[in-house]
Amino acid sequence: MLPWFMPPKVDGSRATRHFFVFQNRTCPGCGKAQRYKYKSSGRHFFQLSGLQYVDAQIVYCDNGRCALRFKPMHPPEELARAPLRKGYGFDVIACIGQMRYSSSLTRLEIKSRLGKEFPLLVISERQVENLYKLYGALVSGTTLQDPAVIKLIKKSKVIVLSLDGAKPIKDHESVWFVRDVISGVTLAALAMRSCTTKALVRLLKPIKEFAASIGVSVVGVVSDAEPKNRSAVKAVFPRARHQLCQFHYVGNLADPLVKEDRKLHKCIKESLPGLGEVERKIQEDAIAKGSTLSKPQASVLGDLCETIRSVLHRTGKPPFDPPGLRLFKELQELREIAQEMKRAKKGGPTYKRLSISSRS
Repeated sequence: MLPWFMPPKVDGSRATRHFFVFQNRTCPGCGKAQRYKYKSSGRHFFQLSGLQYVDAQIVYCDNGRCALRFKPMHPPEELARAPLRKGYGFDVIACIGQMRYSSSLTRLEIKSRLGKEFPLLVISERQVENLYKLYGALVSGTTLQDPAVIKLIKKSKVIVLSLDGAKPIKDHESVWFVRDVISGVTLAALAMRSCTTKALVRLLKPIKEFAASIGVSVVGVVSDAEPKNRSAVKAVFPRARHQLCQFHYVGNLADPLVKEDRKLHKCIKESLPGLGEVERKIQEDAIAKGSTLSKPQASVLGDLCETIRSVLHRTGKPPFDPPGLRLFKELQELREIAQEMKRAKKGGPTYKRLSISSRS
């Protein structure tokens, strides 16, 4: 069942599903191992790429001397996708904020542009307005003055920050967000033309002042291992334990492979002839007098072309599912099928192995 903020026409079964576990169970408060607590109930939300569903493993620390004792913690990778209790991801919020404040578009113009550039995103004018107001509050710092946010943070007694940037959309600036892992509240955001240590320090300093003003300590920070992140955290929170996110660390480590895989994917697609022309020739040959193809053979070849088209439009998720290598492997399988068809006798069987097109 979809939550209240999803339009009735949205089919939840078509959502891309994610399950996040703690890659590193080291407690950011005391450094000891955390224990598994429970599995979250899951939630739907929209990213620019379409409807998503995330579920996560919740852990806690049972060290009696730790400030985080018995406090449930969501994986930072889950919180980096979308704010809790919001129907849209950080990439949507960043994109709308940039369109509104950098390009000065109206909410109707933003909705129209989003519909053209991201057809899988379902959003209304009212939701566009709510999201650029949220973006404005995060960038201006008024979120840190919200009584509800202050009450929630005080209830937790400590803060563990998660620092991460949303990928820049086309010509827009990248937007960095800071979240509290304990409460799940997004505290601040900053649009950056160039992400530097100085800019990150400017983003983190108001949170340090906010924590001091309400008498709450920042005991830990979670970010990737980039030097600018390390330097900024050390400059603003020198006593806080800085935990490096393994998910982002592996992603950064795999950057060279991802770039080469992207080149491979592009090269393979450019090397293939137009499928439309091939299909047209198959149909013409099948109905022509003295045709060399029987109708069953033409049908199988048509299915093969359709399968190739499906494979070419399929995308992977680097670094663990590189689209270039995936495309290469699946086209190799289809080549083997075509070679078997070539060796088969005239009027031979229809190949069930063409079901490759149904893979996710």
